[in-house]
Amino acid sequence: MTRSRVFFTLAILIAVGATSWIVVYAREVSNTVCPVVDCVASIDRSGNASSDLIVLNSPKSGAIVTSPVNLQGMARGYWFFEGTFPVTIVNWDGLIIGEGYATAEDEWMTEEFVPFKAQVNFTLPDYLNRGAIILKKNNASGLPKHDAALEVPILFW
Repeated sequence: MTRSRVFFTLAILIAVGATSWIVVYAREVSNTVCPVVDCVASIDRSGNASSDLIVLNSPKSGAIVTSPVNLQGMARGYWFFEGTFPVTIVNWDGLIIGEGYATAEDEWMTEEFVPFKAQVNFTLPDYLNRGAIILKKNNASGLPKHDAALEVPILFW
């Protein structure tokens, strides 16, 4: 009788420990923003680049979006090339589910902030409802040292 109690108690402790680990790990993963390229624009909790390169005003970090998603923000003129930069939407696993281009709304040949807009269609993921919008600097040189991106976590509806 005491032997079965020991095994039962041990099983309960293992289950509680495993559940606690899963809850903590899931929280860490959901709060992590993973860069796709060498990221110059670091990200704060609002989804804005803290290095003063690019700001995504809409949608905000953690927003629920539908297809097509409309984006608005501001980026330094050198974030564009020929007035555009690429936008990618990925699912929770990094699979590309939508691509498009943001377009400058004003003169982009400046070092000042330039407003931009984009509308990107995407395929709703089959599994999980979280993903990210990735705003990539349009690096005409192709040199990795000039790459930069802003990744903003979102939820799909």
